[in-house]
Amino acid sequence: MRILWLLVLCLIPGCGALEAGPPLIPAWNADQRLLYLDSGGEVVLETDFRQGDFFERGIARVCGERCGFIDESGDALFGFDYYRLDSPSEGHIGFCKSEEKCGFLDPGGKVVLEPVWEEVGPFSQGLAAARTNGKWGFIDTRGEWRIPPVYGSVLAFSEGLASVQSAEAPYLFGIVDRSGRVVLKFSHQKIFPYSGGLALFFHWDRFGYLDPRGQMVLTAELEWAQNPVSGLSYFVHQTRQGYRKGKTVAFSLDCPGGSSFASEPPIVARVQQCGNGLFKYVDGTGKDWRSGFAEATEFRRGYALIRRPNEERYRLLNRDGEEFELRPDIRPSW
Repeated sequence: MRILWLLVLCLIPGCGALEAGPPLIPAWNADQRLLYLDSGGEVVLETDFRQGDFFERGIARVCGERCGFIDESGDALFGFDYYRLDSPSEGHIGFCKSEEKCGFLDPGGKVVLEPVWEEVGPFSQGLAAARTNGKWGFIDTRGEWRIPPVYGSVLAFSEGLASVQSAEAPYLFGIVDRSGRVVLKFSHQKIFPYSGGLALFFHWDRFGYLDPRGQMVLTAELEWAQNPVSGLSYFVHQTRQGYRKGKTVAFSLDCPGGSSFASEPPIVARVQQCGNGLFKYVDGTGKDWRSGFAEATEFRRGYALIRRPNEERYRLLNRDGEEFELRPDIRPSW
């Protein structure tokens, strides 16, 4: 595996060499090989992997033919010999030793829950989805069933609630709380995770929103809608599009082309302007935060990659609005 540490060299005479910051932000080179930037946009680690998560607590999950974890020097730590390896969630890493033999590791790669389940999902609010004998339920950090495996499928908990699907036709979805109490009986074709007190649901080719009691804040009337993030959700309805907070239209867009709000600062969404096709970021009131980009990614962990018109190089944009010019061959990996 070819992996390089790079140094940022000060070009002022007598300044000496300055060590770059630790690797943090995944990106691609021109050959779509994974590399990592520090918080100032300097390339500090290059690899032969194809995909990778952000570094967190000195390790990052990376994937080539298989996935595993590396340290800040790019050295392999663990996981590459497993059939499947997930991203960390609440101090646990889901893994499958073989097909339908799944469990959990700790952040150091030690097995903390033996691979005895057919499938597992990430931990969220202290519970993780797990499947046995073809049915899904939820386990705690000791591996004990907190909600019995009786469902056809489940989604992760958020805001104390989870969407669960009946194992029997017509396979509708309902909602349960962390004790397993049914909040909403099987009622809709799909119910998505809660965010900002709202859950998107889908029924008979239309979307709407539910409150934490499972009551419809907005009936299923939207042709398209995204999951709420920070309480706001992009929607398309008849000739209108924009962002809603449940029944209320927070602000409208002149043309389609919106994405979900970032779930952490800066709380902004990426939208595309109608006339010139450029991208901008708007806040929860629809006010421009930053604008004028030919290309722009969504924000992740407080960072986005942007490119301005008539510029070949991408820039790193952080949550404070600071921009850092990147090496010419760097491309976004998300």
